[in-house]
Order: sequence, then C-alpha cells, then structure tokens
Amino acid sequence: MLPPSCRQPAAFQLYRWTTQPYDFVRHNVARHGDAFTAHLAGFGSAVFLSRPDEIAQVWTADPDILQAGKGNDIIEPFVGSNSVLVLDGPRHRRARRLLMPAFHGQRSRAWGPAIVAATRRVMAPVRSGDTIRIQDVAQRISLDIILQIVFGIDPDRLGEARDAVVTAMDSAGPLVVFFQFLQRDLGPGSPGRRLKRASERADQVLFDTIAARRAASEPGDDILSTLLAARDEDGQPMSDDELRDELWTLLVAGHETTATAITWALHHIASHPEVRSRLATERAELGDDPAVLARAPYLSAVCAESLRLTPILPIVMRVADQPIQIGRWTLPVGMRVAPCMLLVHRRADLFEDPDAFKPERFLDRSFGPSEFFPFGGGNRRCLGAAFAELEMRLVVSTLLETAWLPRPAHIDTIRRNLALGPADGTQLHVA
Repeated sequence: MLPPSCRQPAAFQLYRWTTQPYDFVRHNVARHGDAFTAHLAGFGSAVFLSRPDEIAQVWTADPDILQAGKGNDIIEPFVGSNSVLVLDGPRHRRARRLLMPAFHGQRSRAWGPAIVAATRRVMAPVRSGDTIRIQDVAQRISLDIILQIVFGIDPDRLGEARDAVVTAMDSAGPLVVFFQFLQRDLGPGSPGRRLKRASERADQVLFDTIAARRAASEPGDDILSTLLAARDEDGQPMSDDELRDELWTLLVAGHETTATAITWALHHIASHPEVRSRLATERAELGDDPAVLARAPYLSAVCAESLRLTPILPIVMRVADQPIQIGRWTLPVGMRVAPCMLLVHRRADLFEDPDAFKPERFLDRSFGPSEFFPFGGGNRRCLGAAFAELEMRLVVSTLLETAWLPRPAHIDTIRRNLALGPADGTQLHVA
C-alpha cells in the first residue's frame, strides 16, 4: 500500500515541485496527511515522508535495497558518472573510503584560519553606505574557499578558475536541472549549448589543476593532494576522470549550498537584533581564535536553527531496488522515497512554535538524526558535513564584523539550482 496520490498531471506536479516546493509539500500534506505520493514527469513516482519513525527506517535500510545513487540521478549530468553521490554498491563504498580521509574532523579544523582570511579578503572593498547582496558575497567566499582548500589554488590566481566554475554553475539553473530536455544542445542560444560550452571550459580548468598537482615535486595540504595519494584496497589510485567527477561533486555540493546556508543565516540574524546582540556578546567573550569560534555554543545554535527553519535542500531521495516495507507503506521496485526536511523541520510535535526563529531550542535539547537532518542521513550522510558546518559558522561570525542594518523578517524562497534560497539574495545595508 502506498500513501494517497496527488491527482494533478505529472508535468504540473514537477513544475510545482521545481518552482514552489514549500507550497507543493504543504498543500499535499494538508490534503493527504503526513505522507503522500507525488508523480513527477520524467522522474517517476515518489513517496514523501514526514514522520521521524518512518524516516529512521529509511536511514537504517539496506543501502543495496534503498539506493541513494539512483535517487541522485538528477545530478549525474552535472557531476559525472563517477561521483560518490550517484554511485551505489561496491563502487560507492570504494569511492567513499577514498574520500573519507580528506574530510577527517581534525584536518578540517586546521582550515579555520584560511576560511576567515578568505571572508575578510572578499569583504575588504565594502564601505559604509554600501548595499550588499549577501548571496553574491557568500558565493564568492564559498567558491574561493573551495578553490583554495580543495583545489590548492593560490589566492592570487583564483580569477580564471572562479570565472569558469561560476559560468558553468550559472548555466545549470533549476529548469535546466529538472527539465532534462533543456540539457540537450539545440544550437546557438539554447540552454543546452550554453551548458555544454561552460562545462567544457570548467572541465579544462579541473583537468589542468589535476595535472599540475600530479606534476608537483611536493604534495600540497589541499584536499586534491590527499585524493591523489589515496589508494583503494587493491592499491589503485583514482583516475583523472574519477578525480574530475569528485571535484565537480565538491563544487556542486559545497559551493551553492553552503553559500545559500550562509545567506539564510545572515537574513535571520539581521531580522532578529536580539540574536545579533547575543552573538556579539559571545564573540567578545570567546575572542577571535577560529578553533574556539567553530565550537561557540550560541553561534552553532544559530546556524543549526537557520538550517532547520530554512533547509537548503528540501528532500533526501532513495530508490527501491527491491520491494521494501517502510512503516505503513510497501514500496514497489523503482519507487522513490523522499524524507522531507521542509516538513519534518516544521513539525510542531518536535519543535515548539516551529515557524519562529529560536536558536535556543538547540541549546535546550538535541535532536535525533530522523528529526533534524540538514545533511541527509544514514550511510549517505554528507561526507563534507563537518567542513560545511565549520565554514558556515566561521563565515557568518566574520561577516558579523560588518555592521548590517536590520531587515524585515519575511522573504520569499526560490530555487537556486537544487538549493532553496531567499528570493532577493538578502540585500543588506552597511551602517
């Protein structure tokens, strides 16, 4: 048995899910209950879940039965067929083992000073009286951090790589991602032609960077150098194509998403002066050491509350490779199942006054992995989650060195590629 089905045409459901995800899930929960079955043209049917007990079963299910790689097939054209995100089975386990050392917690903490320095470098030209679109600032900061820490590119030589990557990612807007026919090269001026040419230029930058790092006399302390040194159980290294796909994965998963998370956090802080004041007090007490700030309790709670109230990704997706029972529902082969952050993170039985921004809730109690899961869950929880949290906290704390004027508390949400961001990019005025 499956949950009640949405009755609109599948193409209309896909359009609504692509352009109005909050309205789409809220309408269907109000109509059908805490689980429903959507039919998305080109992607098949998907069961949306919002009960933590059922989501816990998704996290603990056999990964060879509920397959996350198949669930991420929408991004394969952008990250490549070797990406850890789109693999299942032995190939996924090999890729994950090769990647894990690069994101070891102690290693990540050493990147704190570089994150703070990149943020201050981007903010250096800002002056009192300027109006800044935080989304643009956060994207520049996030990309520069990735190009330095992941690729090992010197800060003085970021320009060409930055331009190539930004052009490629901007060519993959939400309609191109979700409506696959737009990815085809239909000639000059078509979205597919722009995507193809921008991707080829960015690929050249990636392959040149890989070649330069292979030829270097001494290994660097960047993530790419760690990946080049990694060996699987048979002693085999990653190929250039595998490295290219994993670098694209880190760009797609770590650039737009982290920048959007930072933007939302600044929006919420600017809308709540009492939060800004408490953050300033905490910063004054703790000082400027990035290692200390990365563990600051209230700053961590503010970032967590921002990810709860405005999650960057709306769902996590799995595909059933065999029939499987999840809670009340029997999923047939090929059925997608989607634990939905948009719904779970707003449950009144988990979060008191769920539509309010209250960082204190994360100081008062902890939430389980099926109650709060901004980075996914189970064996496919984001490998870079600790790095993303570190970056978010340190960039937000550093951006608060600038005096921003308060903003209204409400703003519309739009899709930014796969991420859900504020419609105006959060424009703030510098005092």
